[in-house]
Amino acid sequence: MKIFFAIAATLLMSATVNGQTKIISTVTDVVLPCAKDTGISTDVINKVLAGDLSVLPKLYGCFTDCVAKKLNFLTDDNVFEVDAFSERVGRFFNPSFVPQVVDNCVSKLGSGNCQVVGPVLPCVADEILKIFLS
Repeated sequence: MKIFFAIAATLLMSATVNGQTKIISTVTDVVLPCAKDTGISTDVINKVLAGDLSVLPKLYGCFTDCVAKKLNFLTDDNVFEVDAFSERVGRFFNPSFVPQVVDNCVSKLGSGNCQVVGPVLPCVADEILKIFLS
């Protein structure tokens, strides 16, 4: 469940433009190309978007790193861009929550190709839940 919130929040953060949420554009421009590039079927993506959480483990690894790269959170050299991540989080959430998310989650980053962002998602999900529940 937590992972679903993290993916949903990432999609929403990536899709917020001038105060309007454009999920369709994000799915088309980010999610589907990453799915294709990493061998994730559109059936898996559709299941996640429909709320089927059982397929989430298939999205870890290359897919999550691809999405992070398209959102400019991760460089081609697998360097996590904390400032870009913080700026995006600050657009979606109250900016006062950014340090909480960054401070608690950046230390969870993985290393190596296709292993950077996946370990962060449970932490981000926990922090998002804390924010929504506070």
